[in-house]
Amino acid sequence: MAKKRSKYNEADTRAKLIDPHLKKCGWDEAYISREYIITKGKIIVAGNEISRGPHKKADYLLLYNSGLPIAVVEAKDESHEPDDGIQQAKEYAELLELKFAFSTNGHGIEEFDFIANQQTSLKKFPTPEELYRRLHPMALVAQNDPLILPFYSDTKRFPRYYQLLAANKVIEEIAKG
Repeated sequence: MAKKRSKYNEADTRAKLIDPHLKKCGWDEAYISREYIITKGKIIVAGNEISRGPHKKADYLLLYNSGLPIAVVEAKDESHEPDDGIQQAKEYAELLELKFAFSTNGHGIEEFDFIANQQTSLKKFPTPEELYRRLHPMALVAQNDPLILPFYSDTKRFPRYYQLLAANKVIEEIAKG
């Protein structure tokens, strides 16, 4: 399919189209982490030179109740189709062990649901509560559920994705009893 001329580049698409759409669907600033670094890049050794390859970075990491990572969103500029970033979003979701991946150009939204193993075109993003209910359909969301309490650290550093995964798995097992 021929690419159409873009009115907005990716940064403008994110700021002017995607961010307002996420907010309209209930994704408060506290629930959004932008340009979330998943990996810092492969270490490359060439002789005595050491460098890093390109890092992997999700355009958006959506959080439930500002603590539980629940989905990734890959943003593309308007010249792309909404589903052009879905493979990348799926890769990032798998690395983060998330069940929902989204790709958008600011006009259309493509979702991949790993629970249903299904890709769907959407008109709007699901709300945080809708995604949490799909993730835990039998759970009644309690405000003191350890998995949805916001992550707290007295440092300015946020844990790496695998540290957060490990911490959430431990909390989940403790909560199960």
